[in-house]
Formats: sequence, structure tokens, C-alpha cells
Amino acid sequence: MDTKTYEDLARAMLGMHNIAKEEDKVFWSFFGAPIRHIVLLWNKIVSKDSLPKGAEPHHLLWALVFLKNYSTTPVLQRICGWPSTITFRKWSWYFIDRIAKLKDDVIKLDKRFQDYDPTKKTSCLVSVDCFDCMINEPWPFDEKWYSQKFNGPGVKYEIAVCIKTGYIVWMNGPFEASKNDATICIEGLLTLLADDEGVEVDGGYKGHNKF
Repeated sequence: MDTKTYEDLARAMLGMHNIAKEEDKVFWSFFGAPIRHIVLLWNKIVSKDSLPKGAEPHHLLWALVFLKNYSTTPVLQRICGWPSTITFRKWSWYFIDRIAKLKDDVIKLDKRFQDYDPTKKTSCLVSVDCFDCMINEPWPFDEKWYSQKFNGPGVKYEIAVCIKTGYIVWMNGPFEASKNDATICIEGLLTLLADDEGVEVDGGYKGHNKF
């Protein structure tokens, strides 16, 4: 599918007609990405496996609306033109699952070398940090799930972003929310880097000369 076709589809879904310069901002606010990236995502999904009968490009937009504007189902249905609850949930979750299955094809640590200039002798190619996600309280209670970021139970993921390109090149997790960010990095990502390669981190990371 080409960009123009998807733009027209997205405009129709959102009731957009005369938006030009601000268009990408509108797409970002609803879908979490510019339309050209959504087109790439659609093409990658359909090239990986055949779609089931009834799957259409606008169903991917439903999934992206769901992820970006995590709200009640009626609110999301209104944005998407009032599909039935069953239909909206069916296709949203189908495409969310298809997006997740692209992880190993898209997130590759070797991509940190894209546009790399060896003459500049850069010591750090990626920036690393962890983020917490809320979960329901596991039973029996265990304080290892406690996240200080939102004062409740959670899991932690580590993300590394290429400084040069902005691409996500590494994801590690989930871990218990209480696990130390530096420990996660030392036990995982740092073991895969070159001997003279470090990572850019915030002040919370201690205990290794690569930080």
C-alpha cells in the first residue's frame, strides 16, 4: 500500500478533509506515528504472513488508536466510526499481536551501527534506560513487584535507543519492578557490546566502567 492511499483512509476515518501542514501532528496524536511509518508497518505485516479473511488496512489504524489513546471502548469506537464492540476488539487485538511479532525483525542491536562514522571514535552508540509498566497485584503478595514510579505493582523493561538514528535497537524484559536498572544492564546488554564501547545512562546507573 502506498502513502497516499493510507492518508486518504486515515483522513476519512478521522473526518479530516482540509488539513495540510498540521496533518502529521494530527496523525501522531491519534495513531502515535506519522502516516509514512504506518504505511511501512502495514507493508511489513502483510509481507510476513497472509492476513485472515476480513482483515483490512483500517483495522491496523484501530489498533494504533487503541495503543495511543488507551481509553474506554466507547471512546475508541467513536474515533473509529462506531464499529461494534466485538468487531473493534477482535481486529484491534489481532493487529496488536501482529505488531508485537515483528519485534525480532525490527529491534536489532546491530542497527546501532547505522550511519556510524568510525573516524569520530564515538565511545557510546546507544542510550539506555528502564521503564515500568503497571500490572495487577500478583498473589501471594511479594514486594519484588513494587514500583516506586507509581507506588504499586509493576514490571520493568530495558530499552536502548541508537543515539545517531533514534531507532530502538534493544529491548530486555520483563523483570520485577524492584530489580535495579544497572544490574539489568550489566547482566544483559553490556555483555554484548564491544570491549571499548560504553552506553549513555542517567545518574541512577552505578557499578560499571561502561556507564
